[in-house]
This record gives sequence, structure tokens and C-alpha cells, in this order.
Amino acid sequence: MKQFNKFYQQIATNRLDHWLNTLPAQLSHWHDNNLHGDYKHWQKTLDA
Repeated sequence: MKQFNKFYQQIATNRLDHWLNTLPAQLSHWHDNNLHGDYKHWQKTLDA
């Protein structure tokens, strides 16, 4: 998963810091549900 640590550190120091209450979970959910179109096929091939 794309790492957002630098972004989180940056917003932690400004008026957007309240986003850290929900944004990490939202981005994780988005990533888990919006993988590249062929990802499942590629993963199935690798797992075989």
C-alpha cells in the first residue's frame, strides 16, 4: 500500500490535524477496495 506517513506528519502540524482522526482508516479502506483491475488475477497467478 502507498505509504502516507510523510503526508500525515505534514498535516499533523497544521490546521488539518483533525483529519488524522479518520483519514488513515479511510485511505486504507479505499486502497483495499480499489486495487488495480488485474491485481486479483496477478495475485491468483502468484499464489498458484
